[in-house]
Amino acid sequence: MRILFLASRDWQDPKACGGDQCTTDFARYLARRGYVVTLLAARHAGSAREEVLDGVRIVRPGGLFFLACYAWAFYVRHRHEFDVVYEEGFASLRLPFLAPLYVARPIAAMWYQLHAPIFDEQYPRPIAWLLTRLERLVLALHRRCLMLALSQERREELIAAGFAPEQVRVLPPLMLAPRPEQAFEGSREPLAVWLGKIRRYKCPHIAIEAMPEVCRRVPDARLVIAGRRDDEQYERDLLSLARRLGVGERVEVRVDISDAEKWDLLAQASALVVTSPVEGFGIVVVEAGRCGTPVVATEGTPADTVRDGYNGLRVPFGDPRALAAALVQVLDGDAMFEQLSINARRHAEEFSTEETGRRLEDTLARATARAA
Repeated sequence: MRILFLASRDWQDPKACGGDQCTTDFARYLARRGYVVTLLAARHAGSAREEVLDGVRIVRPGGLFFLACYAWAFYVRHRHEFDVVYEEGFASLRLPFLAPLYVARPIAAMWYQLHAPIFDEQYPRPIAWLLTRLERLVLALHRRCLMLALSQERREELIAAGFAPEQVRVLPPLMLAPRPEQAFEGSREPLAVWLGKIRRYKCPHIAIEAMPEVCRRVPDARLVIAGRRDDEQYERDLLSLARRLGVGERVEVRVDISDAEKWDLLAQASALVVTSPVEGFGIVVVEAGRCGTPVVATEGTPADTVRDGYNGLRVPFGDPRALAAALVQVLDGDAMFEQLSINARRHAEEFSTEETGRRLEDTLARATARAA
């Protein structure tokens, strides 16, 4: 089978995030399985226009914003070279691919999440309103496609948006990243870690707003916000907020950390914090679970990923008081931490590369069968 992936960024891109990791892991897995895989993604600094990595032919025709236009031109020229197209359905920083308008092959479209809650947090209200309506139009364009979701909750959102249940499949991330070599045993610091691309819609400021109460009840508590740099002004706003709330010495922002630094943070932490209004899956939750690190997450994180009272605690989005109370339970409660930590490891083991890989291959076969 010959597969074309239409994605925002490849795994070599310094600005790649969780969705990019998910899609490119699919492409790399299929290449290892002997499929002929082409990945079309945005060009980034120092990248070649075309190269083969891990068996994947990567084509980078141009910048991110107009990537959809390049994708259309590429497909028109090479349409006979592919049997099926995997498309990232929607992203807020580029024009949508709109593949159903020009692709004559079967399409499997990944929708990480419906983006309205993200738009509301990231953009002024008029822009958020326009982007939400645009997403609805793009969804309507995909009525005849096989739709993919990373979790059961995101699948139910697509069904509520009008897709037939048999048309939407759950396909969690493959988790191809190597397991950490560190031994995550022994006592932990009263440290909460926030990991991800540091963008306004991810709302790490809510974790800072929770810290005065956390520090009052757990005097040695610290918060580290770490990840890819995206918005320098927002980073400055985070540090300014911490100083205003009197927790400036307890909050640290680290940017562009390495994988080794990420694993070291998770090894030290007693809790991972997820503050987003919505997550398609939350790869970092499973990574934390591999380290035995429990999670305190908003209810926008799928229950597939965070089970309340099992591998973590769930709190309402945008509620610093509830977040603080949950963090105190984990940071200051040895018995609770120990049980959540054990369960976090068990839960992370449920995401088998072999099982997800089998589902991925079956999904692409199903997409071609639907077209036939």
